[in-house]
Amino acid sequence: MLADISTTDCCQIEFVLELQEPIDFKREMILRLRREMARIVRGMISAGEEAGAPMMAMFDPPVSTDPYARRLFQKPSPPFVIKAAGLPDQFFDIGDTLSLQVLFIGDPVKHVTLFSLLLHALGRSGLWRGEGKFDLVNMYGTDSSKNRVMLPIPSVFSDQFATPQIGLDWLIDIPISYESGLRLEFMTPARLMSAKKPLFKVDFATLFPFMLRRVTSMLNTWGGFELIDDAQDLIAVATQQVDVVESGLHWEDWRTLSGGNGGLDLGGVIGKIILDRVGADDVVRVIRLAELFNLGKSAAYGCGQFMVAPVV
Repeated sequence: MLADISTTDCCQIEFVLELQEPIDFKREMILRLRREMARIVRGMISAGEEAGAPMMAMFDPPVSTDPYARRLFQKPSPPFVIKAAGLPDQFFDIGDTLSLQVLFIGDPVKHVTLFSLLLHALGRSGLWRGEGKFDLVNMYGTDSSKNRVMLPIPSVFSDQFATPQIGLDWLIDIPISYESGLRLEFMTPARLMSAKKPLFKVDFATLFPFMLRRVTSMLNTWGGFELIDDAQDLIAVATQQVDVVESGLHWEDWRTLSGGNGGLDLGGVIGKIILDRVGADDVVRVIRLAELFNLGKSAAYGCGQFMVAPVV
């Protein structure tokens, strides 16, 4: 049985960026945002800015001092998850706006403030390799009644910044019928690693352990509790009792890194997989939580985003 997640706060924020110069925008720029953000954070620390140290702790969380947690979860992930699937590949001119949808977990007030300050700094240097300078012009939150609320934009590091918070359980307890089965559709590439190598062929028996690990790691790091006592038992239930009706998961190359041989293609798994009726509620809850957190490497930056829907 899964632990109670109702005490874990989260929030959903829309950041509206107004371009100050033209850019031929590609969604890949957001999926690869970690490098740009790392440069900004290191610069803040070097300059002795107040937000530098807490921003680094958010952006690159320290490994747990608990040996058990270190062995089980390895390196923790940031407390934010960018939802990049809806971003368009298009040319943006001066004055055009781009919206980033981001989920925060753990300490939303602090993390939203730090993330907004990070966007301020990123806007001054450019979204991608010095190009695409922008201003953060609006922020919106979503409350438990699904109302869109305009928020003030913080200009200094402060824990007094107010943002609508909702319980994590509220997001996954939104009714979804799974009596006729579930469809999982990956909209951005999920790069799943095993023994430091990417998995090119993936089925549900492979996916579910990654989902469970992602979810338990996020809740251990930012919720401060263990979601489940016996992970292997739940994995056995998921892999032995859930039948796959159809699988269209496949590998897709989505970026090229320069290398000694001219380039190295990197990618991930996309496509959909259809499951027969899932009889175990805990399996469904893990899938729904993983839907919130994305999956695989660079999940925090929009990679491995998937959608869960009932089969109709």
